[in-house]
Amino acid sequence: MGGFYNSMNFIEDIKSVDEKIHQIMEESFGELIKSISKSTFPSTGKALITLTLKSNFIKNAIFDLCENDDLYSVSILFRSLIEHYLRQQYLFMRYAQEKNDSIGIDYYKYCNMGEDLGYIKSIKYIHKMFDDKNDFDIWGSYCSVKPEFKNLTKIERKSKVDQFNYKNIISFIWNFSKNEEVSNFLQNIILNYSELSSFVHGGPYGENMMFSNGDKKKRNKKLKNMAELSFTMAKQIKQFTYLFAYQLDTKYGSFYNRLLKSELPKVLK
Repeated sequence: MGGFYNSMNFIEDIKSVDEKIHQIMEESFGELIKSISKSTFPSTGKALITLTLKSNFIKNAIFDLCENDDLYSVSILFRSLIEHYLRQQYLFMRYAQEKNDSIGIDYYKYCNMGEDLGYIKSIKYIHKMFDDKNDFDIWGSYCSVKPEFKNLTKIERKSKVDQFNYKNIISFIWNFSKNEEVSNFLQNIILNYSELSSFVHGGPYGENMMFSNGDKKKRNKKLKNMAELSFTMAKQIKQFTYLFAYQLDTKYGSFYNRLLKSELPKVLK
């Protein structure tokens, strides 16, 4: 089995702490979902909850792939986890700033719109491949299905969709945090996000990195770093969801504090 570093199975040590976090979630997450669904911020709450669950699936898969010594697949999933992390942080921070449900409502309306328009653009591309005279109206096609958006101007819809663009998300988080520790962590994951693009898109940099990490000890050091960061991001996503719930009911404060104290052993860091 892969994933050994300095004569220890580091992933098992990370998993042991992660299991304690899982136990906290088991005790409280079902009740937390009910509390949020009945709140005055249901859309924002729903987004935070679903991103918590989705990021946890990715984190678990990363741990499993570390054990299998699969650096390439870990790199692909790690980049996806960064995207989930940044999006969830952005949603929470916008809520913290505005104290209403508008960012959650926008997320489900306009982030969804951006994905739908991207899909329709791919249909237009296919049409053009077979009929270059075909004049496919993307916005008209979308509004025929979603007529509630037909009065939006091009500038308005671009502004609404672009708020969920990753460059805009990073910029907002950076300006909102104003904290050296947060800024350093953000710099670290942004650099990782950029570096790992090649793994997702099949570029040559990814294969060069694989060759440069051919040595077992060197490769395991890379896996260890990504496993630790995956643990930290997934944990922070949970923390922000519980901090959101704490605004609704103070009983979630004790669970939030327990999450804060669930740290990796210093020997791993």
